[in-house]
Amino acid sequence: MPIVLNSPSDLKDLVARAAAERYERFYRSCAMVEGRPFHTCLPRAVLKGQTPDAAVIVPAGMDQTILQKLDIPPGSAFSLTPTSPYLAEADVLQGMPHATWAGLQYAVGGLNVDKVIIFGSNDCLFEDREQFGGPARKGAEKIYNDVRKFLAGKGITNEAEVTELTARRIVVESVLNAQRGFSGSSPKEVWGIFVDRDGSTIRLDSQAPMEKTYENMISGMTHFEDAACPHLHLVSNSCSDSRGLGQHFIQDDGVLHNNSIAAIVAPYAQSHGGVSHPWKLIAHAYNRGVRYMTIKGHEDCGGSGALVRSMASGKENAPLIQNWIAQAEEPVRAVLDHAHKCGLFGNANDNMGVVADMAARAMTVWSAKNVMERYADMVCLPLHIQRDGSVLLLDIDDPLGQTAQPLFQASHKLEDVCEQHGCMSRDSSKTERLSLVADAIRRRQKPPKSLIGQPGR
Repeated sequence: MPIVLNSPSDLKDLVARAAAERYERFYRSCAMVEGRPFHTCLPRAVLKGQTPDAAVIVPAGMDQTILQKLDIPPGSAFSLTPTSPYLAEADVLQGMPHATWAGLQYAVGGLNVDKVIIFGSNDCLFEDREQFGGPARKGAEKIYNDVRKFLAGKGITNEAEVTELTARRIVVESVLNAQRGFSGSSPKEVWGIFVDRDGSTIRLDSQAPMEKTYENMISGMTHFEDAACPHLHLVSNSCSDSRGLGQHFIQDDGVLHNNSIAAIVAPYAQSHGGVSHPWKLIAHAYNRGVRYMTIKGHEDCGGSGALVRSMASGKENAPLIQNWIAQAEEPVRAVLDHAHKCGLFGNANDNMGVVADMAARAMTVWSAKNVMERYADMVCLPLHIQRDGSVLLLDIDDPLGQTAQPLFQASHKLEDVCEQHGCMSRDSSKTERLSLVADAIRRRQKPPKSLIGQPGR
């Protein structure tokens, strides 16, 4: 059933329905653990903390349900959704906040992720050249111009083919930038996966020259018909947490998703034009008539916790992470002041988790207010997802986020459900879990086609 949003009440009702459906899927995952790694049980993952196997980059504009369609187990992927399909080199950021690099550094250095998977397709908003701002613009435009020159040498000037090959080379160059961008801890593998128009996947060789990428392209193409762009209704800004507490909350083609650490949307005046800022995505939707948005924070958020600990102790996190989360120091400072007045800290900082959850709420409200200050006619709901699956609508006028209206109330305790299904009894090895991610992608790969008889050749 297509989304129809004519008022804030319609959006609240949509969130409540989606929360109930998500809750059913959430607990159904308990019954799916037989014969599979137990960390795929989402309630168990919420209780024990996230242990993702891979950091996955799925650019905005691409099908955001690709992980489900590939049957990658829940809890396996720390998901990032940059506006641009191109991952710029880390050393050109010059201290700018960058959601994707912050997420990668946190996943690899903080969560010990061994694999990074970068997805690409022709549906990554590539035709919207404004998405390439800041550090990504020069790199992406160089790839585009190199492709045009390469194809011109073959007598090909069809813009559709230029776009097709550019989309693939962007994935290849992004993989190379990811391989070179880590200092200290680094992933064992970085994959570039291109999703073709028929839904099949192709793993691109990051060492392949342009000619090889071109041969790979024409062996997999069928035609150049442009995919119909769905009518947009809603922007959804969520945290990248692998447990999916906020991601894909509302599953509909008309939703434009963005995932980043702590779902931060800093004031527009603070934005640096970097493509990983959610403002590019919000502007893309707003200019196409979208006037509704949700920002979803959640309990046990690593991003809010990291910022609280950093500000309380004076000890900064890794640079790329710190640059990103430090954008939200204003609301967290108010939370820390409140916590000190209430005596929450004490001598041993025993209540740090409580303060971090308070900060997550305040950051969500602050982000929503930033959106509505930029776009006065846009409705942005600040939502807070609790560990048991309950969903709260935070009061936009309460900067601490402590005033809330329940939109959906969970009916089970996580501990009871996990105990009933025996989901806490054992852990699976990381090797076993990683093989599931790799196998899921391989199952969707198609055999190479002959280059002979391709349309237009």
